Amino acid sequence: MATVIDLEQTHADLLDVYNRAAAGEDIVIARGKGPKLKLVAEPGLPSRGGKRKLGTLEGRIKETPGVWDPMTDDELREIGLL
Repeated sequence: MATVIDLEQTHADLLDVYNRAAAGEDIVIARGKGPKLKLVAEPGLPSRGGKRKLGTLEGRIKETPGVWDPMTDDELREIGLL
């Protein structure tokens, strides 16, 4: 069963609530007369603590010819910059 925490308490102890949810505890945040939202950890999201592997997109992203060319006045007008 999830732990129910009042919104005001969540605000005061946000780091604790975050850590508890990240550890796998289901947290329900209540406001007023009842629960409003459920905070749960998303499995499979990368941790910021580990090393990142560089080059995972190598060969997947290609630049089209002229991508770095300056925009024409017509192109600038089209997006509202002139």
